[in-house]
Amino acid sequence: MGVPVNSLASPRFCGVRTFQRLPHSADCSGHDFAVLGVPFDTATSYRPGCRFGPAAIRDASSILKSYHSVLDVDIFEHCQGVDAGDVDIIPGYLDESFERIEAAVKELNYYPNENARNLLKRRSGMIGVVVPTITYPYYSEMISFLEKFLKASGYKILLCNTSFSSGASQDYIKLLNNNRVDGAIIFNYKLTEQDYASLSFPIVSIDRHIRDEASYVASDHVQGGTLAADCLLRCGCRHVIQIGGSFEDDAPWNIRHQVFRDIMAKHQVDCFSYEQVRDSHTFHDYRQIVLGLLREHPETDGIFCNDLCAAAVLNAAMSLQLRVPEQLKIIGYDGTFLSEIVTPSITTVWQNTEKIASSAADIIVKMIDDPSFSSYHLTLGVRLIERDSTRCG
Repeated sequence: MGVPVNSLASPRFCGVRTFQRLPHSADCSGHDFAVLGVPFDTATSYRPGCRFGPAAIRDASSILKSYHSVLDVDIFEHCQGVDAGDVDIIPGYLDESFERIEAAVKELNYYPNENARNLLKRRSGMIGVVVPTITYPYYSEMISFLEKFLKASGYKILLCNTSFSSGASQDYIKLLNNNRVDGAIIFNYKLTEQDYASLSFPIVSIDRHIRDEASYVASDHVQGGTLAADCLLRCGCRHVIQIGGSFEDDAPWNIRHQVFRDIMAKHQVDCFSYEQVRDSHTFHDYRQIVLGLLREHPETDGIFCNDLCAAAVLNAAMSLQLRVPEQLKIIGYDGTFLSEIVTPSITTVWQNTEKIASSAADIIVKMIDDPSFSSYHLTLGVRLIERDSTRCG
């Protein structure tokens, strides 16, 4: 049985010292836990003594009682364990000792308890990631990169998909607070300043200005809107449509639509801006919107929108027997894989999602490690990738 020796049968000062007077056994099968000593201090300069640690801990543990009178819990009614002894390290031989330690740990099938480690550090080891949807490829790429970079820093992500719902966004804010996450990276623009003020942990927003003292990472959407407008102008477009979300949202991504519209007006190009205010942004939704716009504005010769919408434009143009790019030029935004896999391939303004994610992860980790870390605002460049949907000649 993997329980301590009864002190009534054998006094605590008697017997061979094991941790909490557990049975000594190298065979840990059938037990819930094992205690392994590592009497190692070979690499310690001027202050050896760690080698005596396991023996001292075992000696002190002999007075520990398994029953807690206040909580009325006896831990050994719920689990059993053994003392597996010490690793036989080789004094003065660092590499060989490490090999023996690793072999002993592997034999016990030991994995670090992250919850226990985080409890000691007073952290959860979790970072919330709040996105408006997981179906759009841009957000899927961002989530994948964020998980990769945060994992490298020792964090896991708690993914919150709000599905463009303000109610769900507020529910997730409560969830993050209740789960004591160490920080959050937020894409969502359905939250109010009051929602953000209720957070008890550091945050980094992506493509969203929350307040001056809040950190954010964004693409250079002035550059993005300019690149898209210039491309359609070079192709000779005179009647264009741009499709975006709510143009009233105070968000960096909205700037590209303002810049695009202003450039078109400067060159006396007819520009109709369609505001997608619905909370559903699927391929089917975009296709229905585009079919209606092209029927209402048959003179249209250029469309600017995100990559998913651009793929829907291509599909709608085919249904209406419009040739791309001869009759209709299309420019997407984001640079996701969607712009490459369709035929004809779609010209797009590429955002560096990997750099955005790595920067956001780096900033949030610094904010967690150093509460005095000042807010950080980062704007990253974009570039135009020209493909078949805007071939001009």
